Amino acid sequence: MVLTGGSKPELTMGFLIDSGFKALDLAGPHEVLARLEGYLAIAARAAGMVVSDRGLMRAEESFATRPPRALMVAGGWGQSDVSRIVSRFPS
Repeated sequence: MVLTGGSKPELTMGFLIDSGFKALDLAGPHEVLARLEGYLAIAARAAGMVVSDRGLMRAEESFATRPPRALMVAGGWGQSDVSRIVSRFPS
């Protein structure tokens, strides 16, 4: 999606990552869902670098400031830590 005027559209789908997530568990769903209309973002507790099972990934957003309409949690060792974050979102 091309952004103009410096404004960001509503966050349609968020991919939540935390230290130890499996990069493949993020890449596959992101590849498929990126073909749909809407704004996708990789997010974490805070925007910035997050360590995966294969290296570093940059989280574009923080869900604390921009909660998504839909959420996908990447698996791996970091998944149990992420469950505490997800429990704060309304169902």
